[in-house]
Order: sequence, then structure tokens, then C-alpha cells
Amino acid sequence: MRYEYIEGTSSKFWEIELSGKTVTTTYGRIGSAGQSTEKIAATPAAAKVLHDKLVAEKLAKGYRLARAARSVAKKVAAPAAKATAAKATAAKATAAKATAAKPAAKTTPKTAAKRSAKALTAKAQAKKLPAAKTATKAPTTKAPAQGKSDGLGATLKAIDAALSTYAPTLKSRMRPASGFAELEKILAIPAPLRALWSWCDGCGELLRSPASGAALDLLSVHQAAETMAEIQDASEDDDDASELAGIPFATESGSGDYLVLDEAGAVRYWDHEEGRAERRPIAKSLDALLALTLDAIRKNQLFGGREGSPGEPDPRVKRLDSLLKNPEKNFDRIMDGTYRVFKNPIAPADCYRIRRGLEGAAQKLSATERDAYYTRLAGSAIEAGALEEANEYLEKAGVGKRTKDTNDWRILGEAALEASAFDLAAKAFARDTVVTRGYASLSPVGAALALWKLGRDTTASVAAAKKALAKDLAQADLSTQVLVRTNHAVIARIEGDQAAVAQWIEKARDALREYKADGGGMALASPEELDFARLAGLSASTPPR
Repeated sequence: MRYEYIEGTSSKFWEIELSGKTVTTTYGRIGSAGQSTEKIAATPAAAKVLHDKLVAEKLAKGYRLARAARSVAKKVAAPAAKATAAKATAAKATAAKATAAKPAAKTTPKTAAKRSAKALTAKAQAKKLPAAKTATKAPTTKAPAQGKSDGLGATLKAIDAALSTYAPTLKSRMRPASGFAELEKILAIPAPLRALWSWCDGCGELLRSPASGAALDLLSVHQAAETMAEIQDASEDDDDASELAGIPFATESGSGDYLVLDEAGAVRYWDHEEGRAERRPIAKSLDALLALTLDAIRKNQLFGGREGSPGEPDPRVKRLDSLLKNPEKNFDRIMDGTYRVFKNPIAPADCYRIRRGLEGAAQKLSATERDAYYTRLAGSAIEAGALEEANEYLEKAGVGKRTKDTNDWRILGEAALEASAFDLAAKAFARDTVVTRGYASLSPVGAALALWKLGRDTTASVAAAKKALAKDLAQADLSTQVLVRTNHAVIARIEGDQAAVAQWIEKARDALREYKADGGGMALASPEELDFARLAGLSASTPPR
């Protein structure tokens, strides 16, 4: 879905796509290609929660669906233009009087030189990031005001120890940086960041935002270098340049915003919409940010409590069950505790049971809040395998009717296909109303596949799928081409056209090879591994054309 913000001098877009466990966001100025970020959640339901959270944040900032945004902009533009013209006329008249009454100030060569130098400096800062000095010794940068002491090491050691108790599964996935050369080509790395990355080279939801309280992803060295390069490229193509003013090291999933460490060692929030870091630091040092993170871990705010040892009851579940004794009072805390941790969630059956225990309290919520509750409960039911119940909850939430459908029915359809609940799958796919650029064909193909599995007539569903695939094929980027071409093969399989199956699979393989050669990180060995292809009986032995 594409959202836009058109107001005054701002003209920006933000797109979000949800596919299984992956949430992809693209943002930038209207007319540009923009920058993309990808977040892979632990489960499709967790990805859905993240998707809805990001959309809500953008709507709160004034973003609207593309057509609506342009409609509002047109309504505002005419009176705004008239007001601007009137102000300009009045200003000219005032200026003329002032000029007549007062002699113009002299501009000396020295004053002009100062102004010119200031303008050039500002433009240079906006256009180009500071580069590391090319010398035989290691590059250096201005020493941070805070965080270079032993305190940083002590805080990191305390966090490392806390993770062993609160999130051992997450800790087991952490790896130190293998090197810093990629980022050092751009600028020198301050000691605090070097220490942090030497401990962990990127990890999802490892830090805590002091501003919003949200969980933040620690970027890897490669991601930091890539982000700096992308912003630099964007600034060179745009006179209204973005100024990073530091090294990005953390982000809130899919937002396009970053935490940066500036030259003084302070942590600042960099807003991609403004294209610059906020003046006021959100933490005086990296060590201060880590101390806040440690405090959040110990207070059960970041990981929801102690994870516990394998084979033992999850302490987080015990804590939530305790809160469930007073569901009305603890409603928000329980809902928050059941979906906060994407990388290390509690067991799906426990999550579903706990959320279902809030149904009585949900009846006292407003209609909108109650619908949101049932939508989330449906996600938990899908993860727990209670698909018929999930269908009931989506109906209670009015998804696709009074509540906006954000792929909820498609997620249920995909889960039903996997569970061989083909009748439910066909009905769920048919109720999906979301048309996402490049992904509009997913539900039509899924519906055709479900009906084919049931042995029913697929004539109408195949025709609808072909129409949607043709549209997606024209709009899809290289990574999405793999999916669209493979789904063409699925439809050919349903029609019994083996020659077309082989042709489309080979085209999908070509797209996959090209995508990987271009540096794409898709974890896919062959197109036949995709869900619909696998369920349609396509295999990697499908002969090339």
C-alpha cells in the first residue's frame, strides 16, 4: 500500500508490503525511487502486528493513501496559493515603503564573501558525508564526549549477562563483527560503536528507545554502511538534501528512521521525513542508551520477562497468567506482553489462550478497539492452528467491511492451505480486499489453488488469477518477479499445461539468478520452494525449457 504526505513544501511517499513473515517498507520523496528496508518477523502473525503498527504511526503523522493524499493536497493548494499571493503583494508594498524611507545597507566584499562561504559550506554538508582520511594509519574521528570509559564495557557485560537469563535464544544468534573496513571507507568509527559491534554485529529488537519505549534493531556494520551510502546517494540527487550528521546504528523496524551517534558522542534521532537529526539528543551517550536498555530488560519491558530454560515452563507466561486475574485492569499490559517480542515470542498456544482470556474485558472497549482486539486474536488463533476460530474472530472484527483489511484474510487462507483446509482457504482468499502493488495476484492464485485441490471448477478463479498476474508482472520489481513468475507456473499447473509450467519456472529461475547477482539477499535456492509452488506439486526437478 502506498501512502503520501503532501503539505507545504513536503512531498513524500511511504510504501509497505506484507508477505508472510516479511514486512518491506520503501520511503522517499515523490518522484524518486526511495530507500527500502526489510524486516523478517518470527511468524506471519507477528509480521502482521508490525505492519499494522507502522501504518498506524504513519497515519498519525498525517500520511494518507496515495489518492486521498492528492485529493486533500488539491483542496488545500488553491486557497493556500491565493493566501501566498496576497501575502507576497503586501510584502512587496511594505518593502517598497521601507526602501523609500531608509537607505539600503551596504554589502562589502568581506560580507559577501562570508555569505558565500556559509552557503557553500551548508550545501557541502548537505550533499556529502564526512569521509575518513586516507592515511597509512587507521582512520580517526573526534572522540566522543561520553562512553569511551570502562563504563561502556561494564554496561555491555551486564547486558550480556542479562540476555543469558531473559533472552538466551536471542543471545545464541548473536555474532561479533568480522571487520569494519566497509564502514571505515566512509568515515572513522568511534570507540563506543566499535565496542558495541565487536560484541554484536546486528540483532533484531536488542535496544530500547528512550523516546518511545519501542524495541530497536541494532544494525550490522554492513547495514550501517549501506544506509549511509543510500542517504548520500539520495542527497546527491536532490537539492533538498538529507543530512545524517552521525553514524546510524539502530532503527525501529520498517520506519526508515535511525538512531545516530554524533561527533560529540551523543545519540540523536534521525527522522527520514525531515532528512536530519533532531537537535536535542535522546541520550547523552551510547553508554547511557545501553544503561536504559539494561534497565528495560530487568523491568520486563524489553523481552517481557525471563525466557526460562528449555523444557521448563516459560516465566513470561506465568507472569501474564498472573495479570489475567484482573483482565480489565491489565488489558493493555497483557496484549503488549503477548506480541512485543518478535524474535523470541512466547509459545503460540499460550499466546492464543492468554489473549482469548481477555474476550470478556474486550466487550467494554469501544467498537474500534474491540475490532482491533478481535483482529489480533485472530492472528494468535492462526498461529495456534485454530483456523475456524480465527475465521470467526475476523468476522467479528468486520475485517474488509467496517475494519480495514490488511491481508488478514490472505494470511488465514495461506495457513488453511498449509493445513489442507481447502474449503476454508478458498473462502478466506475470496474475502481478501487488499490490492498491494506487485502482490495483487496472491489471493486470486491461492483461491484457484484451493478450488483445484477440492476438485471444483476453476474456470472463473483461473481467469481472475491470470488477470491479476498480468498486472503484477508489469508492476513487480526484480525480487517480486520471482514470485509472480512462479505463480504463473502454478496456474499453468492447474490448467494442466506442462509446457507453460516449465517455461514460467525457467523465467522465475532467471529472475532469481539476476536478483542474486545484483546483490539481493533472498534466501531461496529455487522458485519451487515457494509455498504455492510446493503445494501445487512443483519440484526442483521441473525441466527447463
